[in-house]
Amino acid sequence: MICCSKHMKEELQYVFQLPGDKVEIIPNGIRPEAYEAAGITPDIKGITFQPDEKIIFYIGRLVPEKGVQVLLEAAPGILQRFPQTKVIIAGTGPYEEYLKGRARELGLEGKVFFCGYIDDQTRNELYSLASIAVFPSLYEPFGIVALEAMITGTPVVVSSVGGLEEIVEHQVDGLKAYPGDSRSLAEQVCQLLENEERAASLAEKAYQKAKTFSWDEIARKTAEVYREIVLSPENRRWQQEAAREKMQETITVQKAEDAPQIPYLI
Repeated sequence: MICCSKHMKEELQYVFQLPGDKVEIIPNGIRPEAYEAAGITPDIKGITFQPDEKIIFYIGRLVPEKGVQVLLEAAPGILQRFPQTKVIIAGTGPYEEYLKGRARELGLEGKVFFCGYIDDQTRNELYSLASIAVFPSLYEPFGIVALEAMITGTPVVVSSVGGLEEIVEHQVDGLKAYPGDSRSLAEQVCQLLENEERAASLAEKAYQKAKTFSWDEIARKTAEVYREIVLSPENRRWQQEAAREKMQETITVQKAEDAPQIPYLI
């Protein structure tokens, strides 16, 4: 069986009681060329961006497990230290109205903007504008959005959970916050907002890592797994047994065809 992360491997082993050597990990991939911005406009989805503003960007489904509520809870602390900041939330989902209501309760009007669904070009423009991409998931089998941000050269802050924990190495190519902890998230975001040089260094290392997740590389790893299975002694034994069974079936059928026909008495 093939899965996309160590986290998912552990879940599969637990649910299906599989031995570790029966589960291979091959991550999901990305197409780097799909994340190139054709150009940047100062007005996107009705939101005007100023040159001196900090932009925090989230893209993904609006469901509880994605942790957008944690980002909203962290926003007041971030804005207190960096007032010239906008939080852009792109995506749709059943949690959208709740999140909008929570943003109003926290007094975040004019600072937090919900874009709804965005196309690929708008996504790329927002990544280009973003100071930081934030993914505060509470549960995450893999975390493809983190790779998308990394391949655009955008610094990332993620929660230390599931596949995100495997993709991002803390203080090497991104920063991690404790899952569900808005104070921890705010602190990690502020670290990057106040130190642009460090943010750029992390982003460059993240970009280099993200390039190793190209679909060509994923295809090579997948082909290698199949090759190992086909050439394994266990598979050869299975092929030999299958061939013997097929031969036995052929012999049995041939004997039946050669047997004398006994007429029925009517």
